[in-house]
Amino acid sequence: MQKMSLNGIWDFQFLEGEHSEEEYLNLSFSEMALVPGCFDADSEYFSRRGIGVYRRKFRAAGDSRIEFQGLLLRASVYVDRKKVGGTVHALHPFSVNLHFSEQEEEHELLVVVDSTYDERDSSLFHSFYDFYAYSGICRPVFLRSIPKKNILERVCITVTDLDAGEIKIRVVRSHPENQPQKAECFIDGIPMGSISLKGENFTAKFIVPNPRQWSPENPVLHTFRIQTEDDSIETAFGLRVIDWKNGILSLNGHPLKLVGYNRHDSHPNFGYAMPDSMVYADLCRIRRQGCNFIRGSHYEQSEFFLTACDRLGLLVWEEPLAWGNRESNVLDPQFCERQISQTAEMIRRDYNHPCILLWGFMNELDSHLESARPLIRRLVDTVHAEDPTRPATFATNKRKSDVCLDLVDVISLNLYPGWADEPSPVSGLPSVEPTLQEMSDFISGSSLCHKPYIISEIGASAIRGDCSGVRWSEEYQAELIEIAVLHALRNPRCSGISLWQFCDTKTYIQGRARARPRGFNDKGLLDEYRRPKLAWRKMTEIMRKFQEEKRSKEQP
Repeated sequence: MQKMSLNGIWDFQFLEGEHSEEEYLNLSFSEMALVPGCFDADSEYFSRRGIGVYRRKFRAAGDSRIEFQGLLLRASVYVDRKKVGGTVHALHPFSVNLHFSEQEEEHELLVVVDSTYDERDSSLFHSFYDFYAYSGICRPVFLRSIPKKNILERVCITVTDLDAGEIKIRVVRSHPENQPQKAECFIDGIPMGSISLKGENFTAKFIVPNPRQWSPENPVLHTFRIQTEDDSIETAFGLRVIDWKNGILSLNGHPLKLVGYNRHDSHPNFGYAMPDSMVYADLCRIRRQGCNFIRGSHYEQSEFFLTACDRLGLLVWEEPLAWGNRESNVLDPQFCERQISQTAEMIRRDYNHPCILLWGFMNELDSHLESARPLIRRLVDTVHAEDPTRPATFATNKRKSDVCLDLVDVISLNLYPGWADEPSPVSGLPSVEPTLQEMSDFISGSSLCHKPYIISEIGASAIRGDCSGVRWSEEYQAELIEIAVLHALRNPRCSGISLWQFCDTKTYIQGRARARPRGFNDKGLLDEYRRPKLAWRKMTEIMRKFQEEKRSKEQP
């Protein structure tokens, strides 16, 4: 399928209040906006909720597809004044299929982006979420020409024998003919012969020439290409296997010790439309520090992010959009179906990225209630059905009262001793180590003992420049981080830790903002402009010593 970028400067108009479809279609545009971009980031529209209307012209012929890699909060799509699709899934890729005449002509694309909150239980983005809802077409848009039949939708690659370099490919087609379709296959550019595709799903096995395993220490990628008479797909993949047996999370047969960060893909000047160069700089900074893990919180990550992690050797936890959802949400049938569908589609789309270690979902929901179990069970079943090679998890802050931990493969604990746990019998920094050990002992001594566990969130807020040594200071944050990271590194039962968070991020503007100075979640080890706090320097020192000790143990 031929691909053309629709990124660039579009006509734009911001509207407040209610408007009809007819008004959108007959709108007089007086502004322009960049795609990808967030129209309310670093602009006069910041904190204003309304409608952003985007328009541009494009040329196309025959069967085509417009692919949106992500926007928010919701959108409707019009082509030549007719509604052709839309989405209610923020930061979730979607596409619309179009049928034009065989002669190339000019067409008009109109995208109506709604940034107002939908507070119904079925909604996927609520105003209480602890990250700011920047709005706009924040990720790239592409136009593809597609064949009329036998469309190659995707290829899923699974390692079946790591040592031998054996892989199984599954080719998914849409609108296949009854007759078999011949396809040529290539691995790393080397011809692997032809196969005869039959039906909507076709599988075959290959041995990778000169196979090399993928790992954080050696992130080697191979490529697979399949080509028919009128269509082709090429994808990168890595030779690696994940296990989660007997309380140990391992990669290629070696136990893992995950150390890294929760990271929002946002910036105060760009919102969720961070330039690729800035995203890459973040990832390189994490890798240089000696970390190997990123939790993409709390929404699906961009294709560029995942591809860069593949290349850099950063392991990733990916999860679809959710945060702190309540019982009324998990009891809403439409909310549940949306969670299931976005999880399944995320896995299908990102299956081949070797960097992805964990599939997550539903951060900090009301998992202490029995009413949460049906949705969690369905989400775990969805992960296993779509990808039995990776474990399923969700981050809980309910500790021992959580009634859903038996359903997941890996237990993930959001713990905030020394910060959010007050008042408690032991307060401040002295509470950190006992709390972490208590949870480790609880898991090891219960029916959950066969499951690996990680500390999925932990941290404390710090205002950059506050050197008072007490709460909200850089010193307090650095001390807490040191205690937590050393516990995770020294505890053989703990598979890892992801600190909350990589950098400060914009969050509530009103209401709960009184608990968030400057309207930011200030738990970043860097501030929002990536300037280091004392905790970042402390973390760098810890990781340097950890790597030195690791190398000395590996030497004969």
